[in-house]
Amino acid sequence: MIKVTYTTNGAAALLSVTGHAGYAEKGKDIVCAACSALIETLAARFGDGMDLGQAVISNGEAFFLVSRVPGREGMYSALRGDMEFTVRGLELLAESYPRYVMLTKKFGIGIKPEDNQKSRPLTGRKESKNV
Repeated sequence: MIKVTYTTNGAAALLSVTGHAGYAEKGKDIVCAACSALIETLAARFGDGMDLGQAVISNGEAFFLVSRVPGREGMYSALRGDMEFTVRGLELLAESYPRYVMLTKKFGIGIKPEDNQKSRPLTGRKESKNV
């Protein structure tokens, strides 16, 4: 299962993606391919000179962090918007394939999971093998 966690507190946002979908054998897994396309696109955006964010992709895990910096609010908003757009794509994937993707959103003061009690896994539509 792919586990996605998006945590935000207004001053920073963190996205972590771990695991493998297990929808099909390696190389034929459309759920994993869809997730990878979203993550690689966001990683490219983080690499486009947006020095307010950090992206790490290693061993099937991805982590993205963007922080508000005084005087750079416009760039922060743009990069955070890109992150939220990616999260929306992952949310749609979780709704279509709930047995293979779980997305949790956390809001509030803390950026660490234990600081926030508003976590909720998304439930979604019935999955379909036909895409």
